[in-house]
Amino acid sequence: MSSTIKLGVSAAIREVESDIVLAARSNVRVLISGEPGVGKGIVARLIHEGSSRGGAELVAVRCGSTADDVLGSALFGHAGLSGDTRSRRRGALETADRGTVFLDEVGETSRRIQMRLRHFVETGEVRPVGADEPLPPLDVRVIASTQGSLVDRIAAGRFDGQLYYRLNVLHIRIPPLRERPEDIVMLLQDCLHRSAGVARTQTPRVTTGASRRLTDYAWPGNIRELRQVADRLVARCRSGQIEVNDLPDEISHQGRPRGPDRDAAIAVERRLLDVLIDRRADRRQMRVPLTAGGVNGDVLRSLALLESGPARSN
Repeated sequence: MSSTIKLGVSAAIREVESDIVLAARSNVRVLISGEPGVGKGIVARLIHEGSSRGGAELVAVRCGSTADDVLGSALFGHAGLSGDTRSRRRGALETADRGTVFLDEVGETSRRIQMRLRHFVETGEVRPVGADEPLPPLDVRVIASTQGSLVDRIAAGRFDGQLYYRLNVLHIRIPPLRERPEDIVMLLQDCLHRSAGVARTQTPRVTTGASRRLTDYAWPGNIRELRQVADRLVARCRSGQIEVNDLPDEISHQGRPRGPDRDAAIAVERRLLDVLIDRRADRRQMRVPLTAGGVNGDVLRSLALLESGPARSN
């Protein structure tokens, strides 16, 4: 494992790290699964760098949303114009000879590309687009990734089952951030440190309140979203520490409606406080702290306990 890359501290991520070590020690094909943004490319790189092929090329190919002819040339190369060797273009598989190719989102490929990939995996042979004969067999390790279930795609007739079995020799699933909340603040601190280094500024400190909101947030964009938030916080931070109000609205206001609906909700909470205070004590003897986002949660809990007590006699 590279000491410069931190994946987390949770038990789930420790299992992923163990799988990375096992994969790096062997030469088998690996299928990495996980939601967008969880770091599938990072795991592929760690496997490659820790393997006996680490000194050779790691060539990544984005398979999703790419036209067949473009992807075919990118993977298998192009023979070029007849008689003009200078126009020949090497593909990713040839470039990765004695190294590793990373097929990102392999499940998005067409059946035609899948059949050609299966032939390569079985034989090591590549025939560039427009060529009459294949190249000599190549020595390439294949690591592939998918964000969806390839088994479901096979059942729907959208993915070749034989290719799946050949790619899925070792399977590594990367859990999303919402399944490992104990990793969130640590990863954010690491991203803040990197971003602050680029900006040549001090790494801001995350307050306890902000840490709680960050941990409670679902992070649908996973690590990719976390990095973007870190860049934004470093750029906007002026006090040297990150408070709840410094966080993006979707994180700081989670669980509450936003906009006019949120203002209405705050008004309802205030009216509720007025009713409870009138019942239990004189307003002049009771000060109620409010947060910028509405009623403080601790105050509401205290008032609820107060309300459950015996009624004040008049």
